[in-house]
Amino acid sequence: MALVEIDSLVPGMKVGKDVVESSGQTLLRSGTEINEKHLRILRSWGVQQVDIEGDKPPDADDNFLARATPAMLDRAHATVGDRFRRADPSHPAIAELMRLAVIDEVRSLSSQPSP
Repeated sequence: MALVEIDSLVPGMKVGKDVVESSGQTLLRSGTEINEKHLRILRSWGVQQVDIEGDKPPDADDNFLARATPAMLDRAHATVGDRFRRADPSHPAIAELMRLAVIDEVRSLSSQPSP
């Protein structure tokens, strides 16, 4: 199983673990093949991530970042750079943490209302 962000889900992926909202209601059962209606339901319930069957698609994060505006990417890189200013970005673990932090920051920025 792989935990995939809601914006990286695509129709045809299969749910690996029941998707349950905070009050305990099951939104999607394990094994369900995701379609557009499911994606709308998950978004309306505020679901952020879903466990899917199999491995995480290698380009899921890249596809998400490709949809980000240059301004969002610049802001995310600046914020993450500031947070990691005392770390060695050439270290593989730090580089991966910074990459994930940029993705998280872009997700945060994309969910904020535009001014």
